[in-house]
Amino acid sequence: ARVYSGWKGKGKEAEKAFADVVETHPDDFRGYLAKGVFAREIGRPDEATAMFKQAEALAPDGDTKSVVKDVIARANAQGGKKN
Repeated sequence: ARVYSGWKGKGKEAEKAFADVVETHPDDFRGYLAKGVFAREIGRPDEATAMFKQAEALAPDGDTKSVVKDVIARANAQGGKKN
């Protein structure tokens, strides 16, 4: 999914790949976090916020949760393109 998201014109493929990861592994925070970053990058802040909340809820406490919070903060600070 990340590879697709970096290729111009492959947004739909990236979107499907992120959705597949979340659907296949609903208890893994990493899919939600990645999908949230992607949503933020393409200008879907509401979707990103929902994904980030899920990622944070599923992330294990400790260092991992701290890293998740940092990734979310950076993604939000960078924003994304406008709709």
